[in-house]
Amino acid sequence: MMNIKQYFFPALLLLLSGPAMRAAAIAEDGSGLQVVKLEEINSGKAPVVAGRPVPAPGNTLEVAANTPLLEEFYGFFGYKLNGKVRFPYSLERLRFYKLPGWPGYLMIQVEDTSLPEFHNFMVLKTEAGSAMSYQVVYGYDSQADGADYNRNLPAEKICSLDKDCAYWNGLRQLGEAGEKAEAAVWEKFYFEEVKLALGKKTGDHFDSSKFSVLGAGEVGRAKTRVQAVLARTAAGADGKESVRAAMAAAWKMELCGASSSDFIQRLRGETPAEQERMILRCGFYLDTDWIIKSEYDGLLMSRLHEGCLSGTGAEINREYCGVYGSWDKIYRLKTGMEERKLTGGKIGL
Repeated sequence: MMNIKQYFFPALLLLLSGPAMRAAAIAEDGSGLQVVKLEEINSGKAPVVAGRPVPAPGNTLEVAANTPLLEEFYGFFGYKLNGKVRFPYSLERLRFYKLPGWPGYLMIQVEDTSLPEFHNFMVLKTEAGSAMSYQVVYGYDSQADGADYNRNLPAEKICSLDKDCAYWNGLRQLGEAGEKAEAAVWEKFYFEEVKLALGKKTGDHFDSSKFSVLGAGEVGRAKTRVQAVLARTAAGADGKESVRAAMAAAWKMELCGASSSDFIQRLRGETPAEQERMILRCGFYLDTDWIIKSEYDGLLMSRLHEGCLSGTGAEINREYCGVYGSWDKIYRLKTGMEERKLTGGKIGL
């Protein structure tokens, strides 16, 4: 690992120098000093607002003046090529989260949309009575771990650090897999709610700029048509396929033809402007089918979970709802996050 002094102390010197000297140093170093941008952080202590107590030792973590921690950040949040950091992190790209269910714990996550699929995060445990000491208890390296990142991953990893949370999370996952496998037995109970949600998602999609060329009138009629098809669709052995089949029967042939070659034949001879409108009209059906295919299962499980928590779920899901309710209580407690901002170079816990 490269010594943080190569980056930290030059940055500090730049703060103390004039603009010309800073520019010359940056040009000579070539790094842009992206590792630590102390210009964005007050070098003094956090200002104390009148009437508010000064945080006691152990309630804060020193960041800007904590050289070992900055070196830890450099190695973990710097984007690597061939094992070496080529794109250093900057403090302005880091997000800090207090974990209320874990006194003294802090999650730090990098947020850099300029880098491909780079979502590293770590969990620190601070030492009581010290603003400098910490211990890294978990680190997720998106370049090395190989797991697909999603918005639930940080919470899942934080949950795994607690045996009770991990236990109930495992039960919930097993139960959810079973519920999905047996969905045909119980999904009729939630089918009408799922259809309403699909109608809203489709309508919101039609209101996007993609279909604006067709005008509000035609878009409105397409939304009404989707709602009408949904309203008269009954749950079959597979609710998702029942809805997809109903949509296909209602307007696939009309808007998109029997095949791609058939549709191409329809386009021939039309003006470019009319061809664009025809393609967009076909998109009414194609995009609706895509929304149903990709969103139905998630909406169904979401309605099941809402029913579990509100006590309005189907009797057939009672056992699963008991597991889900127990999981929800501890999962929310152990995975809650509250963002904290750097103040005077420190994070308040």
